[in-house]
Amino acid sequence: MIRITASISILILLILILRKCFYYQITRKMQYKLWLAIPLYLVLVPFVHIKLPLYNNINLPVIEKQWKMYTKQSQIKNSTDIEKNRKIQGNSDKYLVIQNTVLQNGKARQQMGKYNLESRVNILYYTAKVIKIIYYIVITVFATLVILKNIVFILYCKRNRKYYKTDQATGIKIFILENAYVPFLLGKCIYISKENTENWQYLKYIILHEYCHWKQRDMFWKIVQSAIKVFFWYNPLVWIASRYKEYDCELACDEAVIKISGKDNIQQYGDTLLYLALKHTAKCYKNIIATSIGGKKCMLKERISYIVSEKKNKKTSSIET
Repeated sequence: MIRITASISILILLILILRKCFYYQITRKMQYKLWLAIPLYLVLVPFVHIKLPLYNNINLPVIEKQWKMYTKQSQIKNSTDIEKNRKIQGNSDKYLVIQNTVLQNGKARQQMGKYNLESRVNILYYTAKVIKIIYYIVITVFATLVILKNIVFILYCKRNRKYYKTDQATGIKIFILENAYVPFLLGKCIYISKENTENWQYLKYIILHEYCHWKQRDMFWKIVQSAIKVFFWYNPLVWIASRYKEYDCELACDEAVIKISGKDNIQQYGDTLLYLALKHTAKCYKNIIATSIGGKKCMLKERISYIVSEKKNKKTSSIET
């Protein structure tokens, strides 16, 4: 487990470095695909062996080596003590007493060393056992909460939704949900608030954005992402990777929307994102498998910056032609 954790941490750091270095050289879709390396590695981990200077078991070779060295040194010390005492042979009875005392002291030292070694091994063993129990308890609780939260959320959506229409271009069904803080995709259904139906221009880009989520199979990858967070809850780099993966997911959809609608409509799409933010509808659904156009408010700055840069590129290319 330590080996897998270390490998994933190195992989996440490598992806973050590549994301930073090649941000302006690669597309947002390619940037989003970089994160597929993590689930791919976890699938291939039984067949891939990366050598790292780590020990996975508690019977550490170092302890065993130290014990052997200690035993050897104690034997040498005992033999030298006996040789010294043989030279003092004034009284044979006295010599025998001294020899027995030396032997008993040597045995006592060996038993004490053995006891210390066993106590060290026992401490390591029970510590590892307690950590393992805590690890599985947290996984069980975390997974149960995530699963229950999603079940309750899905049942709530199905019970309280009202059919609005089916989009002819994408074939996605649209439902009105009273407490839809932000439009989101669940299955092949888009859930919006009644307020979102008042402006057809904004609704058009909402549908297009969620359709891009559907094409990218982001719901499936969100389930995979949640599973990775559950199993590696103790690794802060996994949580950081999850955050940046969400950024790149939304940026990839923004790029796809601009590609489909054309760069002439960039301003309208940017207005849609700002409209959702100003209406305080950018509340995100944590640990929910649904995908949304709004996302987190902290994402908005990067997404708007990307849209503005695309608009500038469009103007520059038109001037050059």
